[in-house]
Amino acid sequence: NDMYTTTVRSARITYTKLNRLLFEGKLPPSSQIVFDIGAINKSWAYCEKIKDGVKIKLAPNYKSKHFFITILAHEMVHVWEYLTWGKMTHGPRFFEFREIFQKHGIELIGEAGYNHEDFI
Repeated sequence: NDMYTTTVRSARITYTKLNRLLFEGKLPPSSQIVFDIGAINKSWAYCEKIKDGVKIKLAPNYKSKHFFITILAHEMVHVWEYLTWGKMTHGPRFFEFREIFQKHGIELIGEAGYNHEDFI
């Protein structure tokens, strides 16, 4: 597997495909998501609420395209959680997507540790 370099364009295209494949197109279109590519400390990506919606911050390089897809799909669960429940967690609701991800060869991993909020 070759190193995969992320661009905003590739992130939008991949997000759109994953939205159809994993979320039945229920997430906002990629044009409504702010994508930010740049160095991140101790993480491959993160999702955060911003004034006008949601931002997904992605590292500039991943060890493979498949790994990039795995990371972006994980962040997309946070977008879904935020729009559905108003919070982003790695709790049981987050892992409801594990089966559909597996069906498409994507592993849903919750890298961050649980915290009490995840179970509320």
